[in-house]
Amino acid sequence: MKKKFILLIIVISLFVLAFVFSASVFFVPDAVNSVFSHFFGRPLDVARGLSESAEDIESLAASPGRGSGNINGGYIEPVSYMEYADPENVSESEEIRIESDMKRLEGLYRQLNRYFLWDIDYDKVYDAMATAMFETLDDKYSYYIKEENAEDYKEEITGKYGGLGFYFSKTLVAYQEQEKDETLYAHLSQVFPNTPASRGGLLAGDLITHIDGEDVVSLEADDCARRIKGEVGTDVTLTVKRGAHVFDVTMRREMITVPTIEYAMLDGNIGYILILEISKDTVNKVGLALMDLRNQGMESLIIDVRDNPGGDVDTTLNIINFFVSDKDILTIRYKDESQSVTYHATKSTLIPEDIKIAVLINGGTASSAEVLSAALRDNGRATLIGTKSFGKGIMQVIVPYGEGYMSVTTASLIPPSGEEYHKIGLSPDIEVKGITVEEDERDTFNALVKEGVASAFVDSNKDYTRENVERFVSENSGRGVAPDVLRLLIRGEYYRRMTYDERPKVDTWFDPQIRAAVDYLLGR
Repeated sequence: MKKKFILLIIVISLFVLAFVFSASVFFVPDAVNSVFSHFFGRPLDVARGLSESAEDIESLAASPGRGSGNINGGYIEPVSYMEYADPENVSESEEIRIESDMKRLEGLYRQLNRYFLWDIDYDKVYDAMATAMFETLDDKYSYYIKEENAEDYKEEITGKYGGLGFYFSKTLVAYQEQEKDETLYAHLSQVFPNTPASRGGLLAGDLITHIDGEDVVSLEADDCARRIKGEVGTDVTLTVKRGAHVFDVTMRREMITVPTIEYAMLDGNIGYILILEISKDTVNKVGLALMDLRNQGMESLIIDVRDNPGGDVDTTLNIINFFVSDKDILTIRYKDESQSVTYHATKSTLIPEDIKIAVLINGGTASSAEVLSAALRDNGRATLIGTKSFGKGIMQVIVPYGEGYMSVTTASLIPPSGEEYHKIGLSPDIEVKGITVEEDERDTFNALVKEGVASAFVDSNKDYTRENVERFVSENSGRGVAPDVLRLLIRGEYYRRMTYDERPKVDTWFDPQIRAAVDYLLGR
């Protein structure tokens, strides 16, 4: 009897174990998979878990990020995906709330699926839920790139496209606010030099209201991008709103290669480096440029980060390290302050301290470009010249999300001075305004462009000289447009007819902020 009883116990135990194993294989993964898919946008392989390495994901995260419009410029600084995904960074109460909300949402979704009369577009529902979750954060730097837009996003990351030469963002149509123009229209965040956009007088901060006469309010960002881009050599007309003034600009599309840096040696042994955005390879390019300038006898330096939207933080810190020795250069402050970190420069530098530096900033200088500017000034290595910077002192992580991407604000960027500049901006040490077409000049300026006045002048005066530029200014001085604006108009026409290699790398003739930097460095 005892043997039978023991055998019965063994059989029952084996049955229970088999049942538990079955449940874990056939039931638990579905529940886990459902929650995991909501958070990470792809099914969980139970055997592998998070199989993608941080290195693999960071290779995508290294790209300069984009805002809601895919083409607005790089305001993203990637950090470790695995750190972001670490559940230990979430408090127990937050974890309980998330779990509760996901269960309620899953229940609602299942009820909808069970009782809704017609077919459900599951992809559309998922995209809507993911997008809505980010939009409720009220942070324009945290967003979700849907799978259908991922290819356009990757295309812009490659840095080469046919178009006009600017980045823009646009609020999703579902989340527009009728009383706020910045949510209705495409917002220019960066205009690249020597492009149709710069020659047409477009500025960071302009709003595009129409593309070839079509209102953009009902268009998503990728729809706007497709209409702006087109065959090289064809024209597109943008309606631009700048303050209270609205005007049209017609530009001819070109093949645009987004540059990273340009550099040149100016008179007076002044080195000049223009950093347009900060991506992984920028540090090598800046380092090589600095070494070349030193070999040419550089005695002082201008670093131009006007309209630079930022980029990779690690790259920025490495660039700062070229100039700063053995001092704090940045603190990254996370939600959990125990995770915060302060970065310290090494003892070796590439540029000795006796080389005087001026950094040019303006309203388009943002994020990592502000980190660079603040670190150099706070450590006594540079003087800031220009106008107040944009004021983006926060950092995002950008990672693959299923077949799309997501960007999430994760930390504050604190300069060595400890003075936060988010939504405030960095004030220049020497304020010098740039050249802009004022509202009361715009109609006349547009008329000059439409009449082809600059084109006709260059037809008869083919050499780009200061004398020819001043002659053009003199001939049109009674048109109601400021002389500096006329100089930029004729300069743009000369540039348009030059090849990229023929164009001057820096305008030391007519750019007031460059002239101010040169005067400062030469002690004039």
